Amino acid sequence: MTIVALVIGIILIIVGVMLNLRYGSYEEKGVGWVVVGGILAFFAAVGIIVCALSISKVPEYNKKIEVYETEMQTIQVTINDVVANYLDHEKDTYAALTPENAIIFASIYPELSSSELVKRQLEIYNNYLVSIKNCKLALAEVSTAKWWLYFGH
Repeated sequence: MTIVALVIGIILIIVGVMLNLRYGSYEEKGVGWVVVGGILAFFAAVGIIVCALSISKVPEYNKKIEVYETEMQTIQVTINDVVANYLDHEKDTYAALTPENAIIFASIYPELSSSELVKRQLEIYNNYLVSIKNCKLALAEVSTAKWWLYFGH
């Protein structure tokens, strides 16, 4: 759309210059055309620059999404390992649990330290989900910029 506006602005400038050349600059019949075309071309050029800057960030967003997804897979594997180890530990602990040693087990294993690790990794995982969502929203805005630039998707 901004490219179309730029072309129209340039055409208006050319028409204005041709009118001035045909009728002479003392009659100033083409000055209005040149002014309107110049203003339109200026704003279209600014719009093209803004849209082009937005579109140029697409590879950056795609790389960020890829990095976040890779990190999320790593976190998923780590959490799965920790949970599996915890379940194995819990199974062994409860298998050895008798009424006589229940208090001893409760004092020795009040909470696994790995649960803090899992909590922290889940926080990071959720932050990555938010970051991916923001990158995808930015990619949607790029689609809008493409439409403004050249009616594209």
